[in-house]
Amino acid sequence: MQPIIHFYDAQYIGTPALGQLVAFDSLACTASDVRRYSTRIRLRQDVSFSPQAIEQLDCYDQDLGEGETEYEWSRKAQSLFESPATLHVGLGNTSSLDNYIRFAMYRCLSTLPNTELPPGAYYLDLLTVSRALSLLRPDTDPHKLPSQWNERRRRNYVFCKYGNAARAESVKEFAGSLSGANPGMFAHAIAHSSPRQIASLCGLVDGQVESLSILKPVFICHEQLMAPNQFGVFLALGTDPQYRNIVYMVDLQCDLSELIEDAGESVSKFIRSEAGESDKPVVRVNLNRIPFVSPLGVVDRSTAARLGIDPSLIKSRVAQLQNLPELCLALLEVSGASGANLVADPDFQLYGAEYLEPDKALLRNLHQASPDEWGGLLIRAHDARITALGERLIRRCKPALSSKSEMQAWVAHCASRLVGKGDPSRMQATKDYCSNVDGSLVNPLGIRTAAKHWLHTTGLE
Repeated sequence: MQPIIHFYDAQYIGTPALGQLVAFDSLACTASDVRRYSTRIRLRQDVSFSPQAIEQLDCYDQDLGEGETEYEWSRKAQSLFESPATLHVGLGNTSSLDNYIRFAMYRCLSTLPNTELPPGAYYLDLLTVSRALSLLRPDTDPHKLPSQWNERRRRNYVFCKYGNAARAESVKEFAGSLSGANPGMFAHAIAHSSPRQIASLCGLVDGQVESLSILKPVFICHEQLMAPNQFGVFLALGTDPQYRNIVYMVDLQCDLSELIEDAGESVSKFIRSEAGESDKPVVRVNLNRIPFVSPLGVVDRSTAARLGIDPSLIKSRVAQLQNLPELCLALLEVSGASGANLVADPDFQLYGAEYLEPDKALLRNLHQASPDEWGGLLIRAHDARITALGERLIRRCKPALSSKSEMQAWVAHCASRLVGKGDPSRMQATKDYCSNVDGSLVNPLGIRTAAKHWLHTTGLE
């Protein structure tokens, strides 16, 4: 099979668990073929979003009531993201965009992994590569984006600069600019675009800590790295017992005296929950996010001085940590299970666990069957998430299969997604806003169709 380079991007509204994608553009390239898939995705009944926020989004002029259903998109996206030997290239596709795509596929009962990457998949986030280039080799950086720019602003810069109607083409051109500016660093990023490759670079063996003596300090950067300015020098010291590819790393630029003195007795109190917590030197790094990771040797003397990295201090701290097996053992017992898994609503439970093989087989059969047969299949699922998500999928895709009482409950559920538990004055303000926007043709189409959806779904038309 020929290797595939998959350039893609999407537009989205709301939050990953309750919002949705509203457009998707994809360009899958091999040495002999180019396949394009571009679509708009209409708002589903139970989507949650703020109508006022649409004004600030890049879909403000898009008809949000037209396009494929989310389920129809998911079936095509499944084939794109499960293709083996594929490098998926995007902007924020290992951070925000990845979250929206994962939750959308999960809602549609995809058989892609919930907590990991598909086998044979490689990911390259150009925003991360761009940040690494500006940090390590700024003289070769063709864009010189300010380090304080957030992900949305960086994405907007790319799409404004390259200005293609097809967003995947803009992604491809941005990739070309980075590759041309520093071919060596770009090639390194591609060569370390899977969790397995990154883990090996850190000195892990089959993704696990086998020996403290072979662990290697590395330079890491990523848009969502829990560190000041999204970069740092780290040493892997443990792995999460529940989630493969989540590694506990020690920030070697922090004061480690208290951590070393504690020797693993209460290691949890040293795990960082915010980027600015320099007094907590242990950071959970999700290798599924494909951070840019490189050997410390790439940080030459001038780069180290510019970034405030003291190589001799790093070396001494590594030596100290490599003599603390008890700290390593303590980290191996710490699980970072997401608090979101405790939310009763199954829409939030993507990261709860992977589906067992019998349930995956059931889902494969479900997607081959008519919606009329889904109910009979869903009752055989072992995972309660599948049953609940499947019932919601039936309401969206084939409402005629539901009873009157079931549809009444569904309509109320969809309305509650939009109004939530907000105070009456705020709901009235949103209603007034939507009524004014919907009634004026001078407003952009996306703003008007979002307002119309809100009014119709809440029954406040």
